Amino acid sequence: MQLNVLNNFLKDFQEDEKALHDYGESGVPAEKQRDIEKREKEEIKRLEKQVFKKDQVEVEEAYANGNLKLLREKINKSITDGVVKQQKVLAKIQALFAESEAIVAKKRQEIQTAINKKKLLEGLCHSLLDKNCELYLKHESMLEEERQERLRLAANFNEQMKEVQVELDVQKSKR
Repeated sequence: MQLNVLNNFLKDFQEDEKALHDYGESGVPAEKQRDIEKREKEEIKRLEKQVFKKDQVEVEEAYANGNLKLLREKINKSITDGVVKQQKVLAKIQALFAESEAIVAKKRQEIQTAINKKKLLEGLCHSLLDKNCELYLKHESMLEEERQERLRLAANFNEQMKEVQVELDVQKSKR
């Protein structure tokens, strides 16, 4: 019974440890990593569409009017705005990356703590099992010693009874 409990306990810990190691190389579950990458791509595409659509209309108007100075200013402005917006997006991505790195570090620490606890409990379980085995063996040896002692006492009793019987027979024959 106790061995079953211990085996189930160890099996549960092994399953938990396996589940803890199901994280990707970056320390983030693979599904969450795909979601992050997808979100980054969608954000960049949306931003590019907004910036370039607005700027494209303004540049076409300036070109159609033949105003090269305005065209040059619009191109410079759109490049500058695009760079600024890309820097903002990059800052957001870096913030998300830093946040995910912090989460990964925290999760790794939690995993390590759980593994350490598992190892400690596994050691305690093995120690308990060893102690239980020792007690069982000691119990068995005590039972064997007790059985031997009973056999010795029984033999001694039978021997004394034979002596008493012989004495009784001797006394009986004397009468």
